Amino acid sequence: MAREKVLVAISGGVDSAVTVHLLQEQGYEVYGYTFLTCGSEEDRKAVAEDAKKVADFFHIPHKVEDIKDEFENTVMVYFLEQYTLGFTPNPCVYCNQVIKFPKLLTCADGMGIDKVATGHYVRAEQGIIKKASNLQKDQSYVLCQLRRRDIPRLIFPLGDYEKPKIREIARNIGLPVAEKKDSQEICFIPNDDYRAVIRQFPQHYKEGSFLDRDGNHLGTHQGLPFYTVGQRRGIGIAFGRPIYVTKLDGTKNAVYLGEERDLYHRRLRIDSVNYMVDGYGDEPFRAEVKIRYLSQPVPALVKPLQNDEADVIFDEPQKSITPGQYAVFYDGDVLLGGGAIQETDDTF
Repeated sequence: MAREKVLVAISGGVDSAVTVHLLQEQGYEVYGYTFLTCGSEEDRKAVAEDAKKVADFFHIPHKVEDIKDEFENTVMVYFLEQYTLGFTPNPCVYCNQVIKFPKLLTCADGMGIDKVATGHYVRAEQGIIKKASNLQKDQSYVLCQLRRRDIPRLIFPLGDYEKPKIREIARNIGLPVAEKKDSQEICFIPNDDYRAVIRQFPQHYKEGSFLDRDGNHLGTHQGLPFYTVGQRRGIGIAFGRPIYVTKLDGTKNAVYLGEERDLYHRRLRIDSVNYMVDGYGDEPFRAEVKIRYLSQPVPALVKPLQNDEADVIFDEPQKSITPGQYAVFYDGDVLLGGGAIQETDDTF
């Protein structure tokens, strides 16, 4: 009997390499696919070489595609434009939606392969995505925009593992990338310094006014991308008491400042809402909602609206809700979906 085929996204790192190993152990016929998205030509060449080492180690067919221009014209443009509009984006969510999984699935289709796999720390069972067993490594948040119809094709072999165990497996089987450092959080932002990246594109920001909640001018800011809701340090104005960024207004090019109490909201509105489980999206429903990647999910009511929008009303006020991030809903471990935060207001 022919073995089932699966296409694996190989980054050249430990997680994707062990993903190949685990799938081979499960009896799959594995194929590798690497797409090069960012960095210098030398950086992309190094990624391709590490990915080839992995493919050669496991004796699997391997395809490499350089999509730097496409990546820059989609994910990078999104990243910069969102900041210009006064949002604080999550480019990983967007990349998974428009680049990573579409590329992987399209490549698999062209090869006549149904299943695809990545090294994300999540679980997929019976057409739904669940949190990883190890919640500290859980990456379900960044998959909240995946299409429901694609989920049955996805395999995530690392969902029940902790990272030290993955390293142990890599060493035990002699992987050539066993000691390679984990990749940075956002692939195109060296040292997680997004401000340094934005400064390379001065056309995407300009100075503007700091305002208080009544619209009074308090000083001059450097540009919207250099601030985010909840920020206290680095504002550049001394008030003699704690002052926070409470809102970014892209229309006015203004940064609003206020007290800590001004950071709390019970209600937010999201758009581009994606429902990933049957039975959701028509009527209001209770869920646990995360408002950023590292936040804890908290109880809320989600009220679907027209035009792929929804209101989220929390049981308790939440601090520093940040437009541009995603509100992601769960039923226990089950990922129900999510949408991009547009605004916070208790009186829509």
